[in-house]
Amino acid sequence: MNKKQLIVLWIGIGLIVLMGLFPPFITDSKIKMSFGYEPAKYVRGYAFFFSDEIPERSRRYNETDVDYREDAFVPAHIDITRLLIQWVLVTVITISLVITLKDKKKD
Repeated sequence: MNKKQLIVLWIGIGLIVLMGLFPPFITDSKIKMSFGYEPAKYVRGYAFFFSDEIPERSRRYNETDVDYREDAFVPAHIDITRLLIQWVLVTVITISLVITLKDKKKD
């Protein structure tokens, strides 16, 4: 492994670690529909994993976009799907770059 490949590999590892430390958060809520309440998921942004603060809700509160839970505190949780997609994309790009930067003189 040459120096460029090693640099790209460490950058990829660093990005994956940073994405794990600052994961995407989501909250489950309900939207008022004409026939009742429909479950919905709202993106709440990114936050430090070990922080006590919950990211702000990214949607505006209006008549059709209100959280109808009885309590005011709506817990957020990590959006595993988005996090895994991000990790897979960074891994594929990192591996592709490492293969592309392969030293052709050694072959």
